[in-house]
Amino acid sequence: MAPAKKSSSKTTPRSARAPRKRASRSERVRASRAPPNTAPKEPVVYNSPYAYAVADPAVSPFTFDNIMAATTSEDTAVSFLMRYGLLASSKTCEYCDYPMNLGHPDKELSLKKGSFFDGTKLAYRTVLRLMFFWASDIPVGTAEQFLGISDVTAIDWYGFCRDICSAEMLQYSMMIGGVGHTVEIDETSLKKKSKFGRSKQHEDYWLFGGVDRATGRWFGIVTGPDRKKKTLSPLIGKHIMAGSTIISDQFSSYVSVNGKHTLENNKWLKGKNYTHKWVNHDKFFVDPKTGAHTNRIEGAWEVRVKRYIKAMRGVPKERLDQYLDMYLWKSWYFNGTVPKCQYLDGLVQGIRKHYPV
Repeated sequence: MAPAKKSSSKTTPRSARAPRKRASRSERVRASRAPPNTAPKEPVVYNSPYAYAVADPAVSPFTFDNIMAATTSEDTAVSFLMRYGLLASSKTCEYCDYPMNLGHPDKELSLKKGSFFDGTKLAYRTVLRLMFFWASDIPVGTAEQFLGISDVTAIDWYGFCRDICSAEMLQYSMMIGGVGHTVEIDETSLKKKSKFGRSKQHEDYWLFGGVDRATGRWFGIVTGPDRKKKTLSPLIGKHIMAGSTIISDQFSSYVSVNGKHTLENNKWLKGKNYTHKWVNHDKFFVDPKTGAHTNRIEGAWEVRVKRYIKAMRGVPKERLDQYLDMYLWKSWYFNGTVPKCQYLDGLVQGIRKHYPV
């Protein structure tokens, strides 16, 4: 029998082969998480019932270019503020309700009276630029240098803008959750850390809150040094709707060590019909049996609050509520992450509401 003939085809040398593209690490991770042939889902944005009707950036009057054009002089700044309702274009007599007609040419009535600008000696164009810098998250020190004003003045006006956020947040109760919704709750310490463990030991100062996994809406309350059960329980009942599923860690204010006393049978939460799950952080980040975790609320504290506090190298305790209101205002009055010009748009709407002219 004749031997079989060898194939005449030659093997392509390794060096001549086309290099095979290696997937990046992020691509491999995404592929391992998503089913094959599945298009990535668009993020769901739940519209807030309180959200401002803000202009699209393409036509917004509150963009950088438009604000700079509006503040080239005092006249242009006054015209801009009148156009958007922050200054009155006319005055009515408070006694007879008729348009005012002053009889003495040497007498005048300030445009600022009764407005957001009442009592300030700053030029309108300077205040308008300060408002823009605040809405754009420009550090107060940078705003001070750009505008050539004192640090006290810049700090005061940033505080006045945050006051509008506080006034707006007082309008609503920040209720989250509901039947079919899962709410994560947690408390985090805002105390100043001691450097190298050698300096003065500071008292714990607590921030308590929760986040709705479905909508992303959240609430936060500064409770000071107190995080006892009798303090946190009423806050849970006030801000989380009945029928919610609540996930917490195994802190004693939420659940007893033996698991018998939970938010489901808490005497301060009667009639709320909560479903309560928890995770023991001494053992797990995610409970292996129930899948319970509090990663979302812990991330909210880090991204939405602590990162800003660190960037500002700390916030005085008396201003913590004000800063917290600003972060909450951005969450409750806007739908998702928005361009900076829309925060200025919202600020102007808030000023009009609380300082009608």
